[in-house]
Amino acid sequence: MLISKRFEINAGAHKFAWLNKVKMRKYQNKLERSGVDYFECGTDYIVVQFMNDTKYLYNYIRPGKTHVEKMKKLATQDLGLSTFISQHVKDKFYTKFE
Repeated sequence: MLISKRFEINAGAHKFAWLNKVKMRKYQNKLERSGVDYFECGTDYIVVQFMNDTKYLYNYIRPGKTHVEKMKKLATQDLGLSTFISQHVKDKFYTKFE
């Protein structure tokens, strides 16, 4: 089952409990310092943790497949993820975790 379908079906605060169990990968920006610290890619989502420990979930629902696939590519290449988010995605995240 795709994660976006799970989010549409489940309700309540427990629907994101799985995020606490996700082992995130350290982001190594190859060109410059980045605001991104860790990330985790799934079939139809990416979770990004910034240096301030705030996590954002981006998925096919919001901001959409095109942005999510681009973000996943940049994340796995350790190149330009923070810039892409700030210039193209901005506040179009599915949900925020603090």
